[in-house]
Amino acid sequence: MVFLRWNRVKVGPAVNKELRILILEDVATDVVMINRELRKNGLAFRSIRVETREDFVRELQEDAPDLIFSDHGLPDFNGFAALALAQKMCPEIPFIFVTGSETEEMAVETFKKGATDFVLKGRMSNLAPAVQRALQLVEERKRRKEAEQALEKSEERYRHLVELCPDALFVQSDNRIVFANSAAARLLGAQSVQQLIGKPMKEVVHPDYWEMMQRRLRQLREDGTTFFWKSVQGRIQRLDGDVAIVPFIEEKFVRLDGQVVDVEVAAAPLTFKDRPALQIVARDITQRKRAGG
Repeated sequence: MVFLRWNRVKVGPAVNKELRILILEDVATDVVMINRELRKNGLAFRSIRVETREDFVRELQEDAPDLIFSDHGLPDFNGFAALALAQKMCPEIPFIFVTGSETEEMAVETFKKGATDFVLKGRMSNLAPAVQRALQLVEERKRRKEAEQALEKSEERYRHLVELCPDALFVQSDNRIVFANSAAARLLGAQSVQQLIGKPMKEVVHPDYWEMMQRRLRQLREDGTTFFWKSVQGRIQRLDGDVAIVPFIEEKFVRLDGQVVDVEVAAAPLTFKDRPALQIVARDITQRKRAGG
């Protein structure tokens, strides 16, 4: 095993630390050539050369690198086998083939198997740009993962608020329920929310009110407004403070057991899982109607 010295140079904005590069290569002079090219282009790094499968696996286990370079053909271990191991043990680490020969078929196979990039040893000027692309890819994946985690937390908070809401909340897309809260399940007599998912809204809305509801929903779609809502004194209020007046109106819903309930209903358009949808809030007013005679 050969430890190469630290070298500080500049490759681009994605490089802001000293990198650890694991090089699978049986020719020492090729490692010197790689080292020289990276140094010339300003990369701060420590590279570690290994030749065998055992050493390769040990380095991945003990101190995972930031980048992996590998030749295609070695006496006892080949680059594709190394790539498969790296994908299993540390799939987030960029894997770049640095090889002496590369046919078109080999290049296609290299990318099909999941390599980040490949560089011909006869064209070492391509190495630094390949490193830059790989590091940018890592940074993009990191930002995307952070964004996804933030979105999950936001959705979790939203789901919690929705569950606390005493009103029945539905999201319908293509005239089917794609989301509902526990209050919606209680309103419709379902044992769980899952009983409602996929259910056609036409089976929920009483037949006498279906056409009227469809007209109202078409009008909402034509307005082209997409927003999250909160109910404020019988209206739907946009979170940015603007108010789209969508008053509650009385309708009838049909429970799963066939019982008819009187409800007040309001709706607002939104985007649900990247698809246009409608969010519906419903309040059971059966007792109020009976009390009013």
